[in-house]
Amino acid sequence: MKKLRLIVAVTLVTLVAFMVVGCKPEDDTRSAKECMTQFSDAVNAGAWGDLKDCTYSEATNYNLMSSEDWENEFNIGSGAFSFTMIGNNATATKDGISYTFTLVEDGKDYYTISRITKNGGTTPVFE
Repeated sequence: MKKLRLIVAVTLVTLVAFMVVGCKPEDDTRSAKECMTQFSDAVNAGAWGDLKDCTYSEATNYNLMSSEDWENEFNIGSGAFSFTMIGNNATATKDGISYTFTLVEDGKDYYTISRITKNGGTTPVFE
């Protein structure tokens, strides 16, 4: 009987410990390329509401860009959105329009888009 109580007590303590700290997921990480891939996949799928997850939380437009704004910007034709990475920057095209993306760390090893321009960097889309 004492062994059973001891086993139950140890099991309960172990379960509580796992619930408090042991089951905590590791910190999320996302490279600049992974962020751009997520953005590209969302644009190509027409998942406009998912684009905010790719943007920098401290950007001026972060809370101003709606799903409709993203759709108006990127739903301009039937062509696919494609990009290439150069360090933490990307260049992209969608239906003949060129875009430049600047990515920054938004937390440790978690990249987001801080700025998007089009037409050779002269027209801001997001900043």
